[in-house]
Amino acid sequence: MYDKAKKTSKKPAIPDEFAVKWQRVVDLMAKTVGVPAGLIMRVDPPQIEVFISSATEGNPYTQGERADLNTGLYCETVMKQLSPLLVPDALRDPQWDHNPDIALGMTYYLGFPLTWPDGELFGTICVLDSKNNPQASTYKDLLYEFQHVVEGDLHIIFEAAEREQLVRLELEEAELAYRIVADFTYDWEYWVNPDETIRYMSSSAERITGYTNQQFIDDPTLRWEIIVPEDRGIWDRHYYEEERREPRFYEVQFRIRRKDGEIRWIEHACQPVTGPSGEFWGLRVSNRDITPSKQAEEALRRSEQGLAEAQRIAHLGNWDWNIVTDELRWSDEVYRIFGLRPQEFGATYEAFLASVHPDDREAVTKAADESLVDPHTPYSIEHRVVRPDGSERMVHEHGEVTFGETGKPVHMIGTVHDITELKRAELESYRARRELLRMERVSHMGELTASLAHELNQPLTAILSNARAALRFLQSDRLDLGELREILQDIANDDKRASDIIRGVRSMLKQEEVEQETISINDVLRDMISLFHSEAVIRNIAVEMDLADPLPLVHVDRVQIQQVILNLIMNAAEIMSHSEPEGRKIFLQTRPVDYGAVQVAVRDFGPGIVEKDLDHIFEPFFTTKRSGLGMGLSISRSIIEAHGGRIWVENNPDKGVTFYFELPVLTVSDQ
Repeated sequence: MYDKAKKTSKKPAIPDEFAVKWQRVVDLMAKTVGVPAGLIMRVDPPQIEVFISSATEGNPYTQGERADLNTGLYCETVMKQLSPLLVPDALRDPQWDHNPDIALGMTYYLGFPLTWPDGELFGTICVLDSKNNPQASTYKDLLYEFQHVVEGDLHIIFEAAEREQLVRLELEEAELAYRIVADFTYDWEYWVNPDETIRYMSSSAERITGYTNQQFIDDPTLRWEIIVPEDRGIWDRHYYEEERREPRFYEVQFRIRRKDGEIRWIEHACQPVTGPSGEFWGLRVSNRDITPSKQAEEALRRSEQGLAEAQRIAHLGNWDWNIVTDELRWSDEVYRIFGLRPQEFGATYEAFLASVHPDDREAVTKAADESLVDPHTPYSIEHRVVRPDGSERMVHEHGEVTFGETGKPVHMIGTVHDITELKRAELESYRARRELLRMERVSHMGELTASLAHELNQPLTAILSNARAALRFLQSDRLDLGELREILQDIANDDKRASDIIRGVRSMLKQEEVEQETISINDVLRDMISLFHSEAVIRNIAVEMDLADPLPLVHVDRVQIQQVILNLIMNAAEIMSHSEPEGRKIFLQTRPVDYGAVQVAVRDFGPGIVEKDLDHIFEPFFTTKRSGLGMGLSISRSIIEAHGGRIWVENNPDKGVTFYFELPVLTVSDQ
């Protein structure tokens, strides 16, 4: 019947969850078919086992029960033929005379073979009865479906076992490769399993720790118990990082106490190991004895400490700049000079420049750039640094550049000497010069005031002359009322002119209510040029005008528009203060534009504006001048935009810049 000599490969165990599922299957199968016994039989040569037995009344088979093969069992025929078997009544068929199932009263049998995915027999699934059961035969298709359910589960179990076997082989290969390398390294290597047991411990463990590798395998906790108490916190923090099992590299340093009591420094590095599907295989660990390097570091630290003390006494620090990576290292004395702590410093060239006094940064940058280009030009400069508390120190820096094979600068070292006390007198002198420059700026305002006084002197002189003439007419015997009326009208006109000048100046210096009026921009320009006339003479500036006539009227606040025009004229005058006298000229132009506006242009012939500053020229507090708050143009823009216009600036093709502004013209609906 069944070939006992047939070899079978070892198959995986059936997981409990599948055994529970199969129990429900045979229970349902037995009740549905209406038989006392539903079975799943598993072959285990030279025997066959009742693997699952239905929990039905009258079932003579017990789960786990075994019987010898080649004894005439129904299942032997099914397994040999690998096909279903139906025995309606075994008592009527001599073939089954020696069948042990008949002794249990089971004369009816319907069974199907069960095979693993590789074709090897698992056993059978069958129903048995003590009598002929024609109804049971009608459920042949149902048993066929149950057969496929169980074989489908066998397929799942088989594939899972194959995957597990593949992982196991890969793990063994990985371990073997690791052992081959680890056994020949000088470091102390080991592999920790996910359950914290030691999978492998290299022989170097004994050389470094004094303990044998077997002692570590027998007691895995020994690997952290030998860490000195002061460093256990380092290990604990690292250990909890390990527990996350993230796929990244961990590295820490700590001290251990060898078996003989000697203290050694260890550099500990570990890397999580994962399988092809991401399953965690444990940790591979490498421990290197770095005691010699630590001892060298300590000797270097003592040497550096002595150097730092000498630098503190001499107020002289040193720095080291890696130009390629832009990493800057300062000695402690440099930090003291700059008033910084290491954690407050970005350790880059830009961070260093941030501590340089704003007025000195350009010179420092220029000196550094020159030394980086020319190997024969050392970096040497005196400049100020600003500490975080606002105090200033004067330093002298000297540095030398190392150039690479390609001729590019790669490294720079230098010194910083605090010469504040030596330079204090020069600093006071510098501040005095700054104050003189400020007073000079104030005198410029005085010059404008003087020009206004000159403009006022003319109408006042005319008023005085006309008043005296009027008195002479009144004292004469002959009184000409017409001529007297003309004299008085001239006095009134000159008075109004003087009053307008004073009112215009006061309005620009004192905030007044906005008064909109309909005016010609040409008139405003003429008024401003009249005010600026004496200033132009003093500054040796020629003023030319090209005023469109006729020009549409605008409805604006005269004083505010005067302020804009005067600001643009004064800016033009100041920007040309360093130009050659024959080249100083301001050109004013007005013209109408097609989209219902009048345009005013104020052009100078100065040095122009740097392109990158053009976009910022109207921002508050932005200025290209040596003095000033940078608010004039910002206020001018606010005034023009409040009147519904716009203002902008352009560099001229030849020299200088032109400021333009446009104002909407007065329309019929506005009148």
